Amino acid sequence: MVPIQFPKQPLGPGEFTAIVKDNNGAPSSVLEASRRFYIHC
Repeated sequence: MVPIQFPKQPLGPGEFTAIVKDNNGAPSSVLEASRRFYIHC
């Protein structure tokens, strides 16, 4: 597994929870490099 790196640091202290969704809107734990995905925080 590889951590996701964001181009900018999130603002403010603390933690956040992210749900990765595939392009069908379903939660996903596996991402394909050539497919779009969304991160909802």
